[in-house]
Amino acid sequence: MRGRGRQHNDAAQRHDARAEHHDEAAEFWRAHGDQARADLEHHNADIQRVAAALERQRAGAVREP
Repeated sequence: MRGRGRQHNDAAQRHDARAEHHDEAAEFWRAHGDQARADLEHHNADIQRVAAALERQRAGAVREP
């Protein structure tokens, strides 16, 4: 894939990386006894995964000239 399709796939990878970061943060907060922050980080991870899926859909819908 080139152009816009590739840009969307690259964006999806960045969202996946952010989701992993939020999962790690959630584990940190859980280990330190702050379940509220852990839950927030897990929620952020879920949002990033949804964003990654959307970017992958967009990549598949892009028609390259």
